[in-house]
Amino acid sequence: MSVLVDFRTLQAISDLQALARDVLNRSGDTLDFSVHERTALYKLVTDERCAFGSDASIGLWPRLREMAGDKTTADAACSLSNGVLMANALQGGDLPETAGRLWSESVDRMRKLRSCWRGPLARAALCTADRHRFDGTDTPTEDERISVDATSISERLLDIARSATEEEILHIARADYGCGYDRHLSELRKVIRDQACVFTETQGWYPSEVVELVSHVPTEPGFAVATAILLNHCIHEGDLQGSTDFRWENNADAYIAMPQSLRDPILAGFRAIYEADQGWSPYYSALFDPRDNRAILLPQPAPELTRM
Repeated sequence: MSVLVDFRTLQAISDLQALARDVLNRSGDTLDFSVHERTALYKLVTDERCAFGSDASIGLWPRLREMAGDKTTADAACSLSNGVLMANALQGGDLPETAGRLWSESVDRMRKLRSCWRGPLARAALCTADRHRFDGTDTPTEDERISVDATSISERLLDIARSATEEEILHIARADYGCGYDRHLSELRKVIRDQACVFTETQGWYPSEVVELVSHVPTEPGFAVATAILLNHCIHEGDLQGSTDFRWENNADAYIAMPQSLRDPILAGFRAIYEADQGWSPYYSALFDPRDNRAILLPQPAPELTRM
């Protein structure tokens, strides 16, 4: 792939590749392919990462194109074929498709897919929205592009915040060099205990300032607690300080290295924000040459946090 792409396009490609692998794992043996075609398909998805890079995989294109536009094709075949073709298109493939046009051509069919398959397709389609005008009501809606369960994610983030130790709570309250400690502490307890980790309009400084400060430093006590609080607020009310993308850019490695009980909800919280907010893009929407890409992409969410 030689084209320059932004974070959201890179993430969309990664999600489509995961979609194709998921379909193969779930339903690969039921797809109507010959033994030779099946071998080429697995190589296309697993080795070539959904970029047609060999004569064998290019030979699959007519079959996948037919399946992508067939209104009677099974859900798995529809998801796989459109996912592979969209991923190839977003990677600068030479075949004559764009992700947006593929969505429009089969929009009624794809809108009936389960959320975990429809979401990546819808988000990929929007990556070409600037080059492809959707017809009528073809534009993917917010609900169609979301594949995670925000309610379950919020509940898990609340669990993290409410399991905070007293030491962590006191440390967060003192984060602004101890300034306003008593008020920060009192308001922080309210946010966690009484407000389901959602700040009110009057809490824009007390306690959100100290929560923000701790959330940017992985080595600080209460780092995971502060992060969970801010992610939960963002899911329900939007980005409090407009820094959630900056937080991912600077601390993605730290989130991924967390114990699983913390990692899964926090990573899913970032993904919920990414899927719901079309403008959310870390790395300041910088363009990347994928051959030298240093952007850290969002991992796939834990299955229990995914809408079906």
